[in-house]
Amino acid sequence: MTRAILGASVEGIPAADRHTYLWDDKLPRSGVKVTPTGKRVYITQYRVGGRKGRTRRITIGQHGVKTEHQARKEAKILLGEAQAGNDPASQRDKVRDAGTFGNSIDRFLSEYVEGKLKEKTATEYRRVIKLHLPSPLRNRLLTDINRADISRLHYEMKQHQAVATPSAAGSPSTHFKSSGARPTVRRPGQLDLFD
Repeated sequence: MTRAILGASVEGIPAADRHTYLWDDKLPRSGVKVTPTGKRVYITQYRVGGRKGRTRRITIGQHGVKTEHQARKEAKILLGEAQAGNDPASQRDKVRDAGTFGNSIDRFLSEYVEGKLKEKTATEYRRVIKLHLPSPLRNRLLTDINRADISRLHYEMKQHQAVATPSAAGSPSTHFKSSGARPTVRRPGQLDLFD
């Protein structure tokens, strides 16, 4: 079932017994899909390869998560890419298949750390990853991460370590780790002639 939106509110669109597509009167080839459960999703549709080419429909986002204004703005970008001869849906599929950095880390933990390292070492790997691998980096595609991102991560880890050091000010091991000095170990009754 297809109707034009004609300025109607997205919330006011009734659900039917099958998917309903309502096309935007302000931006052709974009609109809202309403599912039988009442879920409203912004979409855009275009042809790949001209008039006789294949029709592709791409989901922009769910109503409520995205506003009508945001959906129109993103639809314009996608339609522009399609008009330039690209296939945005195909590009999204490739990106989805590439996998995230977090997925690669999880695979590393399950395939290498869990089966091949001692439990104490595996626990330390998990602790370091949990402590130092921020969610934004975990959620990024592996193909989008570059040297600058890794350098930034190393810098932040170093800053985190520097902030943690003063909190254990009374600890000799913390002092020696931060200063680079080595502690002198003496047995009871032993004299050090160079003190």
